[in-house]
Amino acid sequence: MGNYKKVKIKTRKLKKFVLLLIFSFTLYVISNLVLISPNLQNIPFAAAQPTRSEIRGVWMTNNDLNIMRDRRKLNDSLTQLKRLNFNTIYPVVWNSGYAMYPSATAQKIGIQNFLFKGTQGQDILADVIAQAHSQGLLVIPWFEFGFMAPTTSELAVNRKNWLTVKRDRGLNSINEDGEVVWLNPFHPEVQEFITNLVLEVVSNYDVDGIQFDDHMSLPKEFGYDDYTINLYRKEALLKNQACALSRRRIASKPKLLPKVVSQAKDSKPIPQPSPQNCLIIPTEPSINADDPNWVKWRANKITEFMVRLNKVVKQKNPKAIFSVSPNYFDFAYKEQLQDWVAWVRQDIVDELIVQAYRPDLQGFLNLINRPEIETTRQKTLTGIAVLSGLRTNPAPIRQIQLQVQAVKERNLGLSFFYFSSLWNYGPEPIAERQTQFRSFLSSPIRNNDFGPLIN
Repeated sequence: MGNYKKVKIKTRKLKKFVLLLIFSFTLYVISNLVLISPNLQNIPFAAAQPTRSEIRGVWMTNNDLNIMRDRRKLNDSLTQLKRLNFNTIYPVVWNSGYAMYPSATAQKIGIQNFLFKGTQGQDILADVIAQAHSQGLLVIPWFEFGFMAPTTSELAVNRKNWLTVKRDRGLNSINEDGEVVWLNPFHPEVQEFITNLVLEVVSNYDVDGIQFDDHMSLPKEFGYDDYTINLYRKEALLKNQACALSRRRIASKPKLLPKVVSQAKDSKPIPQPSPQNCLIIPTEPSINADDPNWVKWRANKITEFMVRLNKVVKQKNPKAIFSVSPNYFDFAYKEQLQDWVAWVRQDIVDELIVQAYRPDLQGFLNLINRPEIETTRQKTLTGIAVLSGLRTNPAPIRQIQLQVQAVKERNLGLSFFYFSSLWNYGPEPIAERQTQFRSFLSSPIRNNDFGPLIN
């Protein structure tokens, strides 16, 4: 009995201790909910947004900044998008070497001593998110420039050691964005910088995801900087040493490697890998930018970074949509070292929107009929980016209508580039174009049963 009383007393003490521990933990959780970081106190966080069964999106570019900065104009625009059956917006947050939101990362490395603010001093991105969510729209911020930067930007001028070069040591390339330079996607400091920018947005804002496009890549002519060449040499040497060792082991122990490995009944013989399957690769980068091994090595390094980037994003927000909007695969891989098919296979892409900016219908069809798009559609939410016009080159509504029809016939989603060109730059009256867009999106675009259809 005496031992029983002692046990009873110890049990009571243990219960009190457990209750005290639970109470303390509860206070800790509550205090952390109240004492939010000063940077987040003024940012409204909305309820979870509805799951899409399809993509009905539009990009909001720096050309739409005058709308995003003005709360009234923004409200009118988002209300209109909702009325016309859109469900997603992609507001730009990384453009021309500058973060379009308050970025401690950009300020820390001395590339941005100013802030983009709304007309009433508001945080533009926070306001876009709050207003879009109030309309039931998803918000997936868009890192438009990726590894690219204008030659005159502080990023290009102040961080020259981050830039990669062509074989002739040239820094610049010219594309639709003008004369630009390219951050070295293989350099750890560049990777850390981009990762920190992305994490700022995912951590500090109530976003539904994050998007990267065809600039999360590298033109094939680049990659001849000293850092990348030395990295390639090191990895090629290690691979060749491992390959040679494997060949020696196989050659010295042939009895351990029968020609046919044991197999299940009625199955075909499984061929045994030969030493020749382990290929020795050149120890120097090819002077030919199109060399398959050199292309593959650089593309694989970008893929490795994207896998790591996806991992840290998902650690911060497991439900964040990891969206990618590349060019068609053959061009993306061979010309931009962007192996997005590998990204899909490795399950890091939650949403794929392939750019198909062609004015002629046949050229457009050639892009959306490619087999990798159908394969991807079976695996993840997939859409086509349709050009709704440019300020200097408006798109007739008939052109858009035919392209939308082709996309819907293939059970693909849609996203338009870009907001202001939907109806403001077209040759037809605004009201007519808005009516047409509403009809485009009035019926469900079936996309692999990703939840209930949205009408």
